Amino acid sequence: MKVVCRHVFHANCLAQMLTYRYNTLKITFGFLDCPSCKQEIFIDYQVPLLGDLLTRSLEFKSKIESLALVKAREEGLDKKGPVVT
Repeated sequence: MKVVCRHVFHANCLAQMLTYRYNTLKITFGFLDCPSCKQEIFIDYQVPLLGDLLTRSLEFKSKIESLALVKAREEGLDKKGPVVT
């Protein structure tokens, strides 16, 4: 079961946050967290613009995490070191 923080924000403000994401070359996913409590944003009702933006961002995050895990395995970091699966 997903814990939902229930903080309320203006839809256009969240849309801008999801659209502009990170502003450096370093990819981070803090923009997917609630600005108030830092839990991952979860929209449990239908807001078409936000739903699409959030879905694309979460799919991108999942893809990056998968690629990072593949790279960690290639480098042997899954058996020792900071990345153990």
